[in-house]
Amino acid sequence: VDEDVLAFDGFDPRDFDKLWSHFQTHYKIHIKKWRPPSALNGDNVDDLLERLEECADAVDDASEGSASKKARELDLLKCVEESRDLINEALSGDKAVLNEIFGTDDCERIGAMRLVLDTVTLENFRKDERWRDLRKACKVVEDVLKGLGVFEAWKPQEGVQTEGMLRRQMMRELNSRNGVEMDSDSEDEQPRRVPGGGKVSALQGQLAGVLNA
Repeated sequence: VDEDVLAFDGFDPRDFDKLWSHFQTHYKIHIKKWRPPSALNGDNVDDLLERLEECADAVDDASEGSASKKARELDLLKCVEESRDLINEALSGDKAVLNEIFGTDDCERIGAMRLVLDTVTLENFRKDERWRDLRKACKVVEDVLKGLGVFEAWKPQEGVQTEGMLRRQMMRELNSRNGVEMDSDSEDEQPRRVPGGGKVSALQGQLAGVLNA
């Protein structure tokens, strides 16, 4: 069916219902409200995850108590806010689309996002609502995927994911071993700092004794 697209200027968004009724009543024409194209697709989520990881690495590399760390945390929160909004959009839509984006590749996308959130060390904004909201949204996505029977606990693979993500996985395991609660907003339950630099193989040697104790 061919559709004609017309644009009307000078109207307030609150006028839509009146306009819809006018065209429907007098001309039997059904008008639709324009909506911007959705950013909800796998490529956009991948780009956002890459920025989230880069911002988290910058936060962890900053000196504790420094102005630089606070500024980098603010940059991270911008990515956190975008991630929260994107996930909430996925949760409000078709579960098949959510599954296509977050349930494929062993649930890598939601797993990678969770790994960053579980291991980045925030000093100033750990109780920020955007941070808490994203953690909650990730948990809901995982619950939906579990309900669909497709959820898998993802782990980064050496030679596939970045050195930074592999370090984060090892630090997550160390934190778990030491009883650090990843979902806590308490300053006393902060994850251990992810050490930057160096090869994962060297870090494995440093942590092996602790993890296997």
